[in-house]
Amino acid sequence: MSNNRDPIRAKSRRPILKRSRRSRFLSRLEEARNFGRGADERGSLVIALSLLLIASIVLASVANQAFFSLGQATQSNQRNDALQGALAGVQAAVADIRAAVTGSGSSAVGDVANLPCSAIDGTVSSSTSSNTTISYKAQVTYLLQTSSGIAPAATCVQGQGPQPSSPNAAFSVHQAQIISVGGDNLSSSSVISRTENSTYNFSSPTNANIPGGLIYTYPDSAGQTFCAQVGPAYATGFALVMSSSCNASNPSPSLVFSYQQDYTLQTLINGQAYCIVDQGQNGSTTVTNPTDTTVYVAPCTSPAPLSQQWGVNDSDSVEGVNSSGGPNGWCLDNSISSASPAGYNPAGSGTYIGTNCGGGGYATDQTWTMQATVGAGGSNPVPGTIGPTDQLINYAEFGRCIDVTNQDVNFGALIDYTCKQFPNTSIYPIWNQRWCTVPLGSYGEPANAVLLYTPQYTSAGCPSNPLSPQSGVTPYCLTTATDAANNPADKPGGGYPIVYPSAGATAVTVQNCSTLISNLSSQGASALSGASTQIWINSGTTGGSIDNYTYQDYRGYCLQANNAYGVVYPSGFTGASFTMLQVAPCTGNLTQKWNAPPNYGASNIANTYEG
Repeated sequence: MSNNRDPIRAKSRRPILKRSRRSRFLSRLEEARNFGRGADERGSLVIALSLLLIASIVLASVANQAFFSLGQATQSNQRNDALQGALAGVQAAVADIRAAVTGSGSSAVGDVANLPCSAIDGTVSSSTSSNTTISYKAQVTYLLQTSSGIAPAATCVQGQGPQPSSPNAAFSVHQAQIISVGGDNLSSSSVISRTENSTYNFSSPTNANIPGGLIYTYPDSAGQTFCAQVGPAYATGFALVMSSSCNASNPSPSLVFSYQQDYTLQTLINGQAYCIVDQGQNGSTTVTNPTDTTVYVAPCTSPAPLSQQWGVNDSDSVEGVNSSGGPNGWCLDNSISSASPAGYNPAGSGTYIGTNCGGGGYATDQTWTMQATVGAGGSNPVPGTIGPTDQLINYAEFGRCIDVTNQDVNFGALIDYTCKQFPNTSIYPIWNQRWCTVPLGSYGEPANAVLLYTPQYTSAGCPSNPLSPQSGVTPYCLTTATDAANNPADKPGGGYPIVYPSAGATAVTVQNCSTLISNLSSQGASALSGASTQIWINSGTTGGSIDNYTYQDYRGYCLQANNAYGVVYPSGFTGASFTMLQVAPCTGNLTQKWNAPPNYGASNIANTYEG
């Protein structure tokens, strides 16, 4: 039958059809899987190489940064080591300077010959590496002080020490300047090194604050001022003449004199001390030229004879000393006045001894003004207190003492004036430079609180009991002003200062305090009520670097010689500008130090810097 199908055949056909479709599907799937396979394999290699390259670059950069950081750290350590070495060199130099002594223990004294002159070198261990040593090399140069000023040492030989340019000249070592270089290997030109500069200030010798200065004459009729000078040599020494070349900023050594504690006026000639001498001691007014003068310059002798001793009287005359230590009536005269025996004959002419000393005022031929740097002479202070001369001496102006101007308690301003003096302190200075001290510790005030009064109208000095002034004496107390405007109501007699103090400072005067002095004995502490402007705190040597040797008022202001403001006195004497007294905030400035010793200030290291 034609329409009958074979079931077996029908069943066999279907699987064959399905298998064929599956094969095609699988073939297509395989083709899809294999499509582009060759291209992907080639791209993967490029990507892999790129990744390797990037990784290498990153690794190299990190390594380079690590090495750079390590190099920076090493260089920083080397610089720190070099600084450590340079500072070690400064310390080694200072140690050698301080070891320059003769003797030991309490008997050790400084010895210039033992000061280091050669380079100071050595090594120290590194603070950054236990296996590294640092080298240093320090060199010291010296500044010397002579009567001509401060100058570098001309030579410095190990075992001899620094020496001045003038052989055998008297000098003191003022300062050592240290330059120290440190580094790992200073012998290599490529070494990292650092340099430290430092200054060592020496403790001053006894006469350190007396470098010397000029001695001026009173102006002549033309207003010209001259100064004393070592003149031509002759058999007995050198003439003392007048010079018109008075350059105070850079004076010739022949113009420089110093006033010493033994009342001699000295100068250095070829390193030897020469003194101004009154040849006849009794004086002479016969002089026609320098070789005949009775005043000359000759080698100083010790102890100083009367012929080499000079006092300063109240008229600023340089006067001889008698056997009792008082003024002998014969003064150092010059020949720039028509009153001189040789007539008016200024520069180059000689000096002589004349009479009429201190004849009631200032005179062209007999009035002299010493620069403050000439020194305080016999007024040299007793440190921290008021000595036998009863004077207050300013450290910055070492030849100046507090002075009641013109002996006038109503003058309106006190000045720092040439210290008046003679060996006999019972008669000199006169009252306007004497200051009597009344301790107030037992009156409820601090232990170092004092009153300071000047005993007006007596030259007998301060009494043994300061609360009992001599008969006829009116005490005038040192008084601080009560405001900064210098109100005349604050001044005795309504006086004004000659010049006003600097900003923030007030003037100092004297006021009658006889009632206060009298009442202290009878009333005790209650007498001090309302007297605060006359109470001063004297720190002496116990006040530290700022307050040592100061006098402070009730506000804590310091008594000061204000050298920025000058009082020209006497009128017209342009060669003599004297500083005014004031109070101002305490700063430790030397103008605020009173009766400090000439060698005030210990040795120290200062001004250390890299360069």
